[in-house]
Amino acid sequence: MPHEKRLKYFLIFLIIFSIFHLLRDFSQTYNLESFFTQALQLDKHWCANYCNELTIPMEIFILMGSIFSLQTNKFGKLKILVFTIFFVWLGIFLYDYFIYN
Repeated sequence: MPHEKRLKYFLIFLIIFSIFHLLRDFSQTYNLESFFTQALQLDKHWCANYCNELTIPMEIFILMGSIFSLQTNKFGKLKILVFTIFFVWLGIFLYDYFIYN
């Protein structure tokens, strides 16, 4: 599989991931019980009660950056920044999951 095709599929994954996570975070923020608030729910220690407020801007940036990158079809600084933000978020999540849970 060509390198560009893998990046395209990863950007599509990031779009789906960001939409799901945004819906879940907004539901949790407004105390709406649904599938989104219960799916993959873990105790968060690294951000305590501020997790939703901290992750929403990252998710919006990942969503918008992924959509824009797919439209322009170029591997530039925006894609690198989107990937970096996602992997930083993933690293924080994994650190919190394996250290505290």
